[in-house]
Amino acid sequence: MLKKYRYAKVPIAVSILCLIIFSVIVDLLFIQYGKRIDREFQHLEEENLTSDAVSQSRQVEARITELLGRMKATGDLLTSTGIDPEGEWFTKYLEDVSTLTEYRITYLPIGLLKEQLNMMGSNERDYEIFKQLERGEPVLADLRYSNRLQGYYFAVAQPVVRDGRTIGTLRSVMAAGVLTDNTTDHVMHETFKQYIVSQDGTVLYSDKEDEVIGENLLIDLRDNGLSEEVLEQVHKALQGDCDMSIKISIPGQKVFYITTAAIGYKKWNIVKFSYTDKVNVTSKEVMKHTVFITCMVISLIVAACAVVFGLIYSHEKTIFMEQARYRTLASFSDIIIFQYNIKEDYLEFSPNVSEYFEIGSDHIEKLRKHELTVVHPEDRTLLFEYFHRAKKTGMPQKWEMRFKNSQDMYFWGECRCQMVGGNGMGPGFLIGTILDISDRKKRELDLLNKANRDGLTGILNKKAIEAGVNDLIKTHGDGFLFMIDLDNFKHVNDTYGHGEGDSLLIRIARMLRSIFREHDPVARVGGDEFIAFMSDTKNQDIARLKVEMIFSKLDEISLETGYDVAASIGIAVCPADGTDFQKLYEAADQAMYQAKKSGKNGYAFTGHEKED
Repeated sequence: MLKKYRYAKVPIAVSILCLIIFSVIVDLLFIQYGKRIDREFQHLEEENLTSDAVSQSRQVEARITELLGRMKATGDLLTSTGIDPEGEWFTKYLEDVSTLTEYRITYLPIGLLKEQLNMMGSNERDYEIFKQLERGEPVLADLRYSNRLQGYYFAVAQPVVRDGRTIGTLRSVMAAGVLTDNTTDHVMHETFKQYIVSQDGTVLYSDKEDEVIGENLLIDLRDNGLSEEVLEQVHKALQGDCDMSIKISIPGQKVFYITTAAIGYKKWNIVKFSYTDKVNVTSKEVMKHTVFITCMVISLIVAACAVVFGLIYSHEKTIFMEQARYRTLASFSDIIIFQYNIKEDYLEFSPNVSEYFEIGSDHIEKLRKHELTVVHPEDRTLLFEYFHRAKKTGMPQKWEMRFKNSQDMYFWGECRCQMVGGNGMGPGFLIGTILDISDRKKRELDLLNKANRDGLTGILNKKAIEAGVNDLIKTHGDGFLFMIDLDNFKHVNDTYGHGEGDSLLIRIARMLRSIFREHDPVARVGGDEFIAFMSDTKNQDIARLKVEMIFSKLDEISLETGYDVAASIGIAVCPADGTDFQKLYEAADQAMYQAKKSGKNGYAFTGHEKED
């Protein structure tokens, strides 16, 4: 019995030894696992911080680019139409344009701007900006403090050029705060200060500490104990080599991150300082729960460890996916929210979709096979095209398309979508919004229509017909350009007054519009000069028929009004006389003068004698 007892102690000792060894191995595994979790969370946070800073810089770029674009379009309108920039109409127009953006745009004559510079005793940089505007170049001014506005601002200016000379400038002032304004909600980190920094490290603006403005960030960081290696990384990032986030641990101070992202203007950089306490807490909580669950499973059955780790991994992926999806959803505050499951081809809308579309439910199964009657037939391919781009690039997508509402009428919608998941993190979803932009679209189309139309007759102006003719030539190749110049029109103005002359021009414009086909562009390009283009034909007999119809209608107008209404017409042939508008215009102009020399009230083809 003693011997048996002695040998019975052996397996117990071995079991205890194995348990100790197993416990040590498990402890070592948990230590390594904890370190890995910390590294993964740190890497995730660095990517998150960098992505947030880059997104913020893109928002800033988009704001400035949008403003420059609107100002350029407004300047082009002044240049092309001859509108008085100091008149009441243009002042009201600037007010309307300013309602489309959050910044006010004003106009200042170039002479008045120069007087202001002289009166204020401006510095050399201000005069350099003035010279740049005189040369017709847009300007994005440096950040500076404004006593009048009590804050830091920078200005955007777009010169207005007419007849090769700058006559004025469109200006808008932007608060420096837009450079550090970030509307995204951050769950895992807290930004406690932001700087706008130049390439050499000079602090141009701070959202918290005015006293640091003008100081060198790199010198300040060195004085606070940062290593030369970290300073070199920050310096390279400011030089535009990369966008980055770096963890800073200074003895006796709270751990924080420095994040840099370049802004696409003036070589400015956003530099953010952030705390990530929540990341550390989350890491520890995940580790604590992992250890607890694993120990419980080990106490029951060692074989179940693999299953438990699999569940933990799956659970972590699900949490990450849900957080990413809801962060994306939180960034959208528009009308209709949708989610598209790529793998299952399943599109789901927010409950308010029934207020806009009649689709019978809040989801669509087998989207790619669906008829999509709520989308305009010409725009249905756009939906899948941008879905594919979002999936392929992983970048946010934005586009405009037409939808049919519950009143069976189409409206313009602005669509946005963002890829969430995929690449080993689940099947992947597309999350986005649809915003009704019908009112904005109508205002934009009205402005565009006014810019392309002759103010008196309502038909196209020269700029618009030039673009239209070039497009038709690219599509069809063949055609005839008619230049129609009224004979003795000055006599009508001098004898009967400009009011009667204007009425006659309007009537002739309507007559020409009725003679040519609906898709043939017709324009007034001078006081009594009109142009029409008939595309997709080589038959000169058809061109002669159009001329005969014009002369016939002019005779009718003469009989009805009592005026002697006649015209000289020059006809250029495409492609024989040219393959773009300018060459055809010059050829038709020569033919028209040939017709006038032959006695007026006639027509001529280029390279041919007058034909009555």
